[in-house]
Amino acid sequence: MSAPLNFQSLFELDINPGGTANWVRLGNGLASAGAKNNEKVDQKAYLDGNGGISSTVTGFQAIFTFSGDRKPGDAAQEYILGKLYSMGDARTTQFRSTGADGVVVTGPCTIANIEPPGGDANNVASFGFEIHLNGKPTLTPAALGSSVPLTATWAAGTGTGNTKVTATPGASNRLALFKASSLTLPNARSYVAQFTEYTSAASYAAVVGEIWHLYELDAYNHIVKAAAHTMIGGDIT
Repeated sequence: MSAPLNFQSLFELDINPGGTANWVRLGNGLASAGAKNNEKVDQKAYLDGNGGISSTVTGFQAIFTFSGDRKPGDAAQEYILGKLYSMGDARTTQFRSTGADGVVVTGPCTIANIEPPGGDANNVASFGFEIHLNGKPTLTPAALGSSVPLTATWAAGTGTGNTKVTATPGASNRLALFKASSLTLPNARSYVAQFTEYTSAASYAAVVGEIWHLYELDAYNHIVKAAAHTMIGGDIT
């Protein structure tokens, strides 16, 4: 698998803390996202180290840094900029990061070091901020795609050599087809770069023995559910 691109990770902020979570994407206008652990390291020399020093990590704080351009009207930016002159609990909410591999990091956070719009007169106004996770975040490992099965029914399609598959995606999600070399599905929540958007029960060309994946994708091309299928004679007109 090739190295993931940074835009394939999904960063979200809850802009309704204390109520029903309203997760919005941190993406519009943001050109850069970085992460560091800000570790606390205890360094000591022991007699049996013969002059060498040993390090023990005794704590850490996960910090995500974002920078880019000011985009008026973007829900995430408006919420963050609205906290510029706030302190204490007014700066706290929840943060969620979903990696291209399907690993999720979630936790309460503080919005810190907000950089208000600025820059040269003939440049787009810049904007930046940091997300400081409070306490140890919750790490949800990537799950196998087969652990979130998509109910799908394959059948003969319209026209010679065609098949079709019927499935119902959730609200705001969509279906996608991918011709694969294996029945092994990508990780749940992982980013899918190659696929063809598909409308349930639409006919498409297929050959006996081919392996097809059907994905239910969210608005950001991350897998919600998935199914794999090997074509048999009864699936094709």
